[in-house]
Amino acid sequence: MERDIAKIHLPFQSKHADSIENGSLHTSAIATAIDSACGCAVMLHLGKPAAIATVNLRVDYMRKPEPGRGLVIEASCYQYAEDFIYVGAAAYQVNSKIMCCNAVGIFKSDTPGPVLGMEMQ
Repeated sequence: MERDIAKIHLPFQSKHADSIENGSLHTSAIATAIDSACGCAVMLHLGKPAAIATVNLRVDYMRKPEPGRGLVIEASCYQYAEDFIYVGAAAYQVNSKIMCCNAVGIFKSDTPGPVLGMEMQ
């Protein structure tokens, strides 16, 4: 985490590839990592662990990552209204400025869920 930006590294692993022939990360693995990065950004924004839920997540895929390359996902909150947090994210190839995906999401805070008591670091 840097300031108000949550970063997640999704390394390439063949078990997350879309096919043996193509060898790039599968879109579902990318979407899951983006959702996780957005959730981390929400926790960072709230300043404490809390039960949250993804209400909506739109991922626009611009290009497939190059075969065998991982991604870095950066996410940050840009709006907070009542219990809803709005998040933007982008996925870049590792060690590159090449954007593969852009995403926007809406998250709900204070949702029913387990009590989370660990401190944010």
